[in-house]
This record gives sequence, structure tokens and C-alpha cells, in this order.
Amino acid sequence: MSSPSGPFANLAGVARRIDRWPVWALLFPRPKSGGDRLSLSKKIVVFGAVTALAYLACYFYRPGGMIGFDWIHFWSKSYIPSYYPPWTAWFLPLTGWNILIGISISGFAVLVAIRSSHLTSSILSFFCLPFFWVLLTGQIDGLATSGLVGLPLTIPLALIKPQLLVFALFSKRSYFIFVIVFLFITFTIFGFWPNSIMSMGSYQLLNRAEQNIGLGGWWTLLALVGLWFSRGDMDMMMLSGAVAVPYLIPYHLFPTVPAVSRLRPWAALVAALTSWLPLSANWIGPAGWWLGWIYVAWVWGNLAVERYADAPVIQHVHQLFSKQIKWKPTAQ
Repeated sequence: MSSPSGPFANLAGVARRIDRWPVWALLFPRPKSGGDRLSLSKKIVVFGAVTALAYLACYFYRPGGMIGFDWIHFWSKSYIPSYYPPWTAWFLPLTGWNILIGISISGFAVLVAIRSSHLTSSILSFFCLPFFWVLLTGQIDGLATSGLVGLPLTIPLALIKPQLLVFALFSKRSYFIFVIVFLFITFTIFGFWPNSIMSMGSYQLLNRAEQNIGLGGWWTLLALVGLWFSRGDMDMMMLSGAVAVPYLIPYHLFPTVPAVSRLRPWAALVAALTSWLPLSANWIGPAGWWLGWIYVAWVWGNLAVERYADAPVIQHVHQLFSKQIKWKPTAQ
């Protein structure tokens, strides 16, 4: 097969030189912990089986009252709020009650299986507040999160709820490039659609709901620091990115919950318990919602300690605690 010549040869040469830039390895390092624990065939089997079981179970778990509140008022009517990306309409066939809940649970289950370090931790991830909240209200966060299962082909699905998921897609160079290309295509099809989202975001900030614990603003500087130390790890990227988001309700943390399965069982138990702290607002008032940040800090901190276990700072802290905490037998 002949080599490209003329302008194409020059373009190919430029592409190869760009590909060798050291900056790529700096911005998109390979994660220290192992990769995908499930083969494609196992993913398909788990995803299909769990979807089918959950789909059938939804004939008994029906919307009504508080169950499926958001689904009843939005997705059951094929109504797409203006703050959703315009290609959300492509996925409306997946927003029927049974299939929405089925895919939300199956996508979550696959992501947990991919990350799982301990069976107990995996089970505990299913008992975190954002998981229950999304399934109770019938929101599409679970559907969007399932877009992480088939990357990069399912990036359009993940981006129907980009608040946190977009940070996950910045964890790998191929995903990042795919996002840029996809967004460019959407601009040619829909025009500069972020205008409507930003205008709605401004309205939400001016009429701030009590359960909105978004930070944004100057907190973005802290998010950038977190993102730097989270490079290459999509779970840490989403947890860090949450700090930069000005509109965040605790159930929006749904995409971060599979990361709980990566923790040690005792740490996963703490994560599961702290995820429920926002509900303390029912007793202590609106300030209780903000306790949801304890879950974010805890999960990110544990992942960071695991990732940087060999760093001198972590080693020094470990030695310090080892010296301070000494268990002595009680006198008989």
C-alpha cells in the first residue's frame, strides 16, 4: 500500500508530531489502578440481564404520588426543559418508565462491576442517596450515566446531562477529542445552543432553590486544583468538577456513586452514610443540604490517598498516625 503523498503526507506528518507531544501524557495520564474489569461480552450480558429484570419489576413499581414525580411532569409527556441539550430529543424513546428505570439500574450495575474492589463496597454503592433519589423521581441522570458504559460511542448519551459527566470525559484523550468533535457537529446542527442553557442557569441562580448546593464562582479555583490531581481518573474528575458547578442538587451526584465500590468496605460504609446527610435538612433546616459535600470530600479523599499512596506526603501522614495511635493491652 503506497504512502500518502503531497498535502496528505504533510498533514499525516503534522498529526504524528502532535501525537508525540509530551503534554498529552501530562494531561491524560493512564490511571494507576487497573482498567476495565469486564470484557465487552460480559458488559452486554450484565447490561441486558439487569435491564430485563428491572424492566419487568417496573410493572410492580409504578409512578404515582412521589414515585416518578419528575418523570410524570416531564419525560412521560416528552417535555424537554430548555436547560437540556437539544440532542436529548434523540433519546426520548428511552424515557418510558420501564425502560428508563431498567437502563438506569443496569448502567449503574455495570459501572459498579467494572470498578468493584470488594463485594461489600459494591453492595453499599446501591444504598447511597443519589441512587435512590434518581430511581424515586424518575430523572434521566441514570440514563445519562449509562453513557459511560460504551465509551466513546455513547458520549452523546452521557452529554444529555453534562453537569458532572463532562468531567469524566476529560479523563482520557480519545474521549476529549470525541467530545470536541461531537460538540462542533451539534453547533452546526443546532446553532450555539449553550445560550439557552446559560440563560436558564442564570435564572436558577437568581431564584436559588434550598436544595441547590452548587458552589462555582471562586470555588472553581479549588476545583481546578482537584482536577489537576484527578487527571486520568474519571471518578475523581467528576468529584472535583462538582465543586465548579453552580447548580447542583444532591441527586446530580448519581454518576459519582459507582466510585464507592472502589473503596475499602469501612470507607464505603462511611460514604454511603454521608450521602444521606442532605436529608438532615428536614430537621436542622436548609443548612442540612450542604452536608452533602462531606460525601464528595470523603470519596475523593479516599481515592486520592489510594492513588498517591507512595507520595512522600501520604507516607509522612501515615507514619505520623501510626506513631500516635498505638493499641496497648489493658492491664489485668
